[in-house]
Amino acid sequence: MKRCLLIAALVMATGSLLYAQAPQGELEVYYQTIRSFDFDSGSPQFSISDEAFQGGGFGFVFYLNDWFGLFSNTSLYGGIEQNAIDLKLINQVQGVKLIARDIGIFNVYTKGGIGFARYVFGLGNLGETVRYGTSFLAAAGLEVRMTDHIYLLLEGNQTSLSLPDISGSPDRDKWDSTVGFLTGIAIQF
Repeated sequence: MKRCLLIAALVMATGSLLYAQAPQGELEVYYQTIRSFDFDSGSPQFSISDEAFQGGGFGFVFYLNDWFGLFSNTSLYGGIEQNAIDLKLINQVQGVKLIARDIGIFNVYTKGGIGFARYVFGLGNLGETVRYGTSFLAAAGLEVRMTDHIYLLLEGNQTSLSLPDISGSPDRDKWDSTVGFLTGIAIQF
């Protein structure tokens, strides 16, 4: 019983430290590009080599205090047509954002999270197929204050995507890790 009370007291003390300030939210709308995406399915007809994804997205951040927030980002990519594949991707990631505020007109942040990737493959006469995979994100960025509540976002990130098995080949790629760049607007409320 004493152990349970001690654990409860530690959880409440830790939670009160994280939730020390009034909560604040942020809405993000952005354009993002992923460089050098590779997907070797094990079959030469269904492989993608060194392509770039472009797309847009949106996200929400709920700040528990001035430096710690929880984020959720949804990115929509399209436009890869190579060999017999037309590929579209939705990447949804949730995680933690740490931010240093008011360094002049800048806020500097880092964030990391885990989520899922939804692949929609157009396979020519074979139709479409949908597959899912895991997604990891590590990012660092800069928010540049434009007004009291509107910021310009500039971010570099590393995205790792688990790749689906569409060919059944044991020689296929299982992961792709690529660098991405993001620019957009953040509205804080």
